[in-house]
Amino acid sequence: MSRPPARRWVFYAIAGGVFAAVLALAALSFASMASLGRLALQSSERRLLSDAMLLARAMDGSLRLSEAVLDEAGAKARSGSSLQSALAFAALALPEADNVYYLDRDFDVVAAASAREAPLLRASPGMLGRAGLSPGGAVFLADAPAEGGPCLVSLRPAAGGASFAALFRSSLLGVRLSLLMDPAIGKVELVDAEGLSLELLAPKVERSGRASLAASFALSNYPLQVRVEADRETMLGPSAQRTRAFMPLALVSAAAALLLFAYALRLERRAAMADRLDQELAAKVLLLGEVNHRVKNNLSVAGSIIGLGESAVLDAPDEEKALMAAEVLRDARDKILSMSMLHEQLYKHSSFAAVDLGAYLADLARLLAESYASRSIGIEAEAEEGLVLGINSALPVALIVTELVTNASKHAFPSQRGRIRIRAAAGEGGGIEIEVLDDGVGMACAAERGFGSLLVEHLAAQVGARLEAGGASGGGSRWRLSLPPEALGPGREGA
Repeated sequence: MSRPPARRWVFYAIAGGVFAAVLALAALSFASMASLGRLALQSSERRLLSDAMLLARAMDGSLRLSEAVLDEAGAKARSGSSLQSALAFAALALPEADNVYYLDRDFDVVAAASAREAPLLRASPGMLGRAGLSPGGAVFLADAPAEGGPCLVSLRPAAGGASFAALFRSSLLGVRLSLLMDPAIGKVELVDAEGLSLELLAPKVERSGRASLAASFALSNYPLQVRVEADRETMLGPSAQRTRAFMPLALVSAAAALLLFAYALRLERRAAMADRLDQELAAKVLLLGEVNHRVKNNLSVAGSIIGLGESAVLDAPDEEKALMAAEVLRDARDKILSMSMLHEQLYKHSSFAAVDLGAYLADLARLLAESYASRSIGIEAEAEEGLVLGINSALPVALIVTELVTNASKHAFPSQRGRIRIRAAAGEGGGIEIEVLDDGVGMACAAERGFGSLLVEHLAAQVGARLEAGGASGGGSRWRLSLPPEALGPGREGA
């Protein structure tokens, strides 16, 4: 039986309305997906630019640090320190550098911190000419065959037209910078003013003919640019796949269109959640990079301590080598354990930015007292409540206190009896003052100035502290380490 005309027109009107709604929904779907594609592309470009900026700032910081260290090395060389001592200081202060060269006015290598066979530095004549004329040094790309090939050079002038140069290999820079950037990035390179490039990260698979996204960001203080590239399909793959799957289904039926539209809204919510997770992951990646960097620095310090001890044993007379070796091993053990206790304090108090100075000094005093248990030497520590050290200052301060206590235990008590006190208190101007006092024979009978004295001076300078030596009331000696407010941890600085 046919429907009545009135009802038929109603049916047609409803069907037409549904059809019109389907077409409108399909058009809206097309427009929405196109808009999402543009947003995805813009978001990917912004991510690349943000990564390039982050890498450029990281490079800026490393190069500024290298300039300061090389200037300090030059000052030490001018003040009478040996050239090798100045190079060793620069290498110790720049653990991420592959080597440190000392060049004459013709840019020939005179000496190197780490011995190499026939070291050589090659760059374009124009670049070397500008570097030689610049009173403030230069940063450029060069070839160092003895270090393994192309590298980034930070050059600072020294006396007599000579210069110090810190060399950073692409492999070392690439490993460090890869911790800071988006995993989707396939290529990172450093480009200088002459167009020369140093590839920091190479693509794992060659993708000829594939479109890519790229972004560049210039370093603030140097004629260099960081350029990053990522495969376009990798960056936009999920968004493109959703577009291809949704558009045909939107034209089939209203039900499919409505379902896919709902699915698109769900995906948008999931994308927002994924963005939040990406931000959290990026923060954790940065923290992991910082932790790895600190572990690398600690291992470098431990290796340097052991290496210097080895040199002392080799230089000792044959009949004293065994005794010297035992003493060197004990000193190295004390320093390494003091570093270990520092990290124990960090995770014990759930803080990765500061360490409780009083608790740490108490643990350190117990450790050193056990180390010298065979002698009747008491080691005590006392500190005001609430004193905290920033993480960047904690390790140098730990090594300074350990070295001062070790030095007093060795040289201040010929009778093998006495007492050493470690005191910490708030200083003037918001800083901290740490004193190491003993009741031994005093400064006049102390051992001659050696590596330990140079070590504590360098570490004190590293944290901007002032180190003073003098006599203690009632006899003995006193060392005072005055730390600036910048060395304090969060919540205490400027108090």
